[in-house]
Amino acid sequence: MALFAGAGTGAELLRACPAPGCVLYFVKSHSRREWCTVGCGNRVRVARHSRRGRDATR
Repeated sequence: MALFAGAGTGAELLRACPAPGCVLYFVKSHSRREWCTVGCGNRVRVARHSRRGRDATR
């Protein structure tokens, strides 16, 4: 609980997952980490890919 209160040593690394519909938080353990899980990142990439395909056909 100290991590959420800001008293922990990793409090500045705590991030909310930016994936739509995800409510999880994670500790950013690597500079390139963006998502709480691989699944969240994959869903965002698949949505972006399909959106590009739809936009190209119009």
